[in-house]
This record gives sequence, structure tokens and C-alpha cells, in this order.
Amino acid sequence: MVSGEHSEIFHYTNGAGLAGIVSSGTLRTTHIEFLNDHEEYRLFFRAILPRMIRSSVERAYEAVRTHPFVTHDVRRAGGERAYKQKKFDELLPVFAHWTREFNAPYVASFCVPETRLVAEHGLLSQWRAYGPDGGYAMVFDTARFEKLLFEEGTQIRGMVLFMGDVEYYDDPALDDGQYPETRKNRETVVSNIAKFLASGESNDLAPIFVPIHQMGCTTKHWGFREEREVRLVLSQPHPSLVEALPDEHVLKTVHHVLKNGAAVPYMALFDKLSCPVQGRLPLKRVLIGPHAENSNRKLATELLLRNYGYTDVPVTVSSIPYRGR
Repeated sequence: MVSGEHSEIFHYTNGAGLAGIVSSGTLRTTHIEFLNDHEEYRLFFRAILPRMIRSSVERAYEAVRTHPFVTHDVRRAGGERAYKQKKFDELLPVFAHWTREFNAPYVASFCVPETRLVAEHGLLSQWRAYGPDGGYAMVFDTARFEKLLFEEGTQIRGMVLFMGDVEYYDDPALDDGQYPETRKNRETVVSNIAKFLASGESNDLAPIFVPIHQMGCTTKHWGFREEREVRLVLSQPHPSLVEALPDEHVLKTVHHVLKNGAAVPYMALFDKLSCPVQGRLPLKRVLIGPHAENSNRKLATELLLRNYGYTDVPVTVSSIPYRGR
């Protein structure tokens, strides 16, 4: 649970985003291909999954190397090294293809502050991202947010919904990740692929696809580390999988919003909950970013919150002396 590590999560947005979230009681999750990192959902499959599969091949080979069928295949392949490479070449495209082609991840991003001052005044790089129009940070109570997510999960079927810390890799060829959940997922994948290679039983592969998907969605380049992102992922299955789902499946509707000339796909969270829209979200406070009109923005935000049932949510102003552009 993210709340075990982070009591608050920050969602940075602009004025339109703030008004839309507060008035609708919903959050948007954006298709992962339209985020601001061109390696999204690629870095893991390019640099980390290959290492995991090589580990599986090594582990399986040690378990069955003396089996007559294996020794025969090794000789036919031209030696141990060629045999292992052949197994690797067979596996990597399959697992990468199945995971990426049959899931469409949609993401909502949050940050967690590293220091007290960042918690009180926000992260300068985030304020810079909103340029002359300033920005807002919506601060959510993580434990209450997770409860709302649990309720959201009861409204859908046939989709993957999870929230977790993003892993930032200095060297994807060497790092195994710092979070226990990442290491647990890694071991699940490596051990079950090794079992499959040793046994030939396809059922051994059943547990690996959700961990691969989760790691793929939460792997980022080290250059984004200062964001300390917590990521919420909602995954829509491929249409061919939808046809195979049971009749009682319930999927989210995909909408589109125009951004930079592109019709960007998104899905709304919490839009089907039975609780009232008024005061629905677990907001603790709203932080207003640096701007020349902060006093007016503070008043406008207080009135907005009051109008939609957030009567006890304080509004504060960042003291970072950033002029904007």
C-alpha cells in the first residue's frame, strides 16, 4: 500500500484542471503514449525485461542441464551459450508483445515531497512546467484515496487498476529496483519463466503478465527522479481480449480531449461511484503556485472548493519567488 510510505500525494495541475477535478469529483487517466517521456512503457521492455529473461534461462538451465533432452538440444544448438541465446531469442519477443499489445495503460501522476519545504511550497520544476499561468497542487490523503480506489475497483471488471511508486534507473542494465514490490514482481517473473522452461507447463506463465505490466508502467529514466512520482495505472484490455471476457465484464469508456492538436485518449476515475460528487475526493489542501495574482487565485480557489462541498480544505500559497515566463 502506498499509504504505508506516503501519507500525502500531490497532483499538480493548471487552473482548468483544478476546476474540472473539483466540480466533477473525477480524475483523468491519460493514455501512456501521450505522457511527457518518450521512453514511457519502452525502457522496461528494452533494458530490464531482457535481463530478467536471461536470469530465467540461466536458472532453468542449471535445473535441467543433465537431462538427456537438454544435452541433446545443447549439442544441436552448437553449445551451451548458443542454446541459452536461442531460448532468450524465443522468449523476449513473445512476452514483450503479449504485454504491450494486449494492454492499453492509462496513467494519473502524483508526486511525493522529499522535504518539509517542498511539502509546504511545492516543487519548483513543477511550477515551471505551468509557465506564466502558474499552477496548483492538489494534496490528497493517501489512505483515503486508496479506499476510494478500492471502491472504484468494485465498479469495473476485466481491467487492471493499481497504484505504486515509480522506479528510476541510473543504469537499467545493472539496477534491480529499490522498492520491495519491484523486487517481488521481478522474482515472480524470473522464477515462473524458469519453471516454464524446465517443465514445459504453460500454466507456470500465468502469474507473470500482471507483474510485467506493472513494472513496465512504473519504470522511468533517472532524469525524472526529482518528481518522486507515484503512479496510478488503469489498463484497458485489447479488443480481442474483451471478446473473451465473461459477460459480466464492465469496462471504462474512453474519451478524447484535444491537446497540442492531437485527440488524446483518457479515462475518468470515480465517475460511476454512488457517493455524491460534492466533497467526494479526499482533498487535504490545495497549494497555489507562484504567480503575480496569488491573492485573487487564493480567493477563487476557496470559493470553488466551498461551492463543491470542500468546506474544510485549506488553501495555501507557495512562497517560492519564481516569476514565471
